[in-house]
Amino acid sequence: MKLFKTVLLGLLPIGLFAQNCEVGYKVLYTIASVERHPKRDIGYPYLISFNKTSQMIYLSKIKPKPKYKILDSRTIDCMDLRNCVFIYRELKKRAIKNLDLGAFQINPIYHKYKDMDYFALKNSLLIACSIVTNLKNKYGWSWKSLAKYHSHKKENNLKYQYYLKRYALGK
Repeated sequence: MKLFKTVLLGLLPIGLFAQNCEVGYKVLYTIASVERHPKRDIGYPYLISFNKTSQMIYLSKIKPKPKYKILDSRTIDCMDLRNCVFIYRELKKRAIKNLDLGAFQINPIYHKYKDMDYFALKNSLLIACSIVTNLKNKYGWSWKSLAKYHSHKKENNLKYQYYLKRYALGK
């Protein structure tokens, strides 16, 4: 929790956040809270989650062997920016692209940015802001539209709405 708050608060004085993001702090903090891994703090940026768990086996084929910690059946902690970018690029070479990356678990299939941006918290924050802004402009402000950050599928959207409300309302 400290990491995300520290970086986000660091953006506010220099005006970067206010100048480039029209989404409120609490909205982005709530998304970061829902997207965090239970074994890492809110805003921890060095995460790669496989949407097809069977593809985690490809980690063992990367040479030279990178450092990472397996957090669960679909997520690794890639430990630092350089290592995360290396692992991500190696996975892309093997056509493993359906991944959720960084603190905001951004899927590069749908949101294409520079490889390092997914794992650099400030950049990831601005990407998440852009995604939420586009959703707001297209669908308006509602739990349903905000939950489209995670999925447009109804069954996934409803579950994500529940988590957003739980974190936003402190329940």
